[in-house]
Amino acid sequence: MKTKTLFFFVVLIAVSVVIGVAPSWAQSKEPIKIGVIANIAWPVGNSASQAVELAVKNINEKGGLIGRPLRLIKADSKGQVPNAVAEYRRLIITEGVSAIVVAEGGTVTLACLKAGGELFKEFPHLMFNAGASAVDIPDTIRKNYANYKFCINPTPRARIGFYRQRLSIPF
Repeated sequence: MKTKTLFFFVVLIAVSVVIGVAPSWAQSKEPIKIGVIANIAWPVGNSASQAVELAVKNINEKGGLIGRPLRLIKADSKGQVPNAVAEYRRLIITEGVSAIVVAEGGTVTLACLKAGGELFKEFPHLMFNAGASAVDIPDTIRKNYANYKFCINPTPRARIGFYRQRLSIPF
């Protein structure tokens, strides 16, 4: 995953979170917590995690967001659904992150999406799909938007796959 793309995710997370709670945040100097879940042993997962870390460092060097630093909390899924879901829950419930970047494959990302749906009402947060292209992800969001509206799924490959499969477009 390209560093610029993940930098965009981190900035989008930060802006989205601030829009929702800026007045109360303006008075606090506590860090804004952002989580990233990736399979650190997998080169792509490790690169994605490092890219998010670099983006957070860059934002912090420029003064943070509304005067508050960002704090990145990494979680290693080890590429396994149970680990990823447990780490997702830990980041939201225990660590209190405002947003999570999930840099995983489709099966793991879909499991995290469903875990987030269970937590969202009690623990509002954002989830960013940083690369999984499984058609089930946008389908799940579309079919039950009220439960999954917290997920940002800006993956062009997912859209291409969806249209290719659904409309039989040969591209």
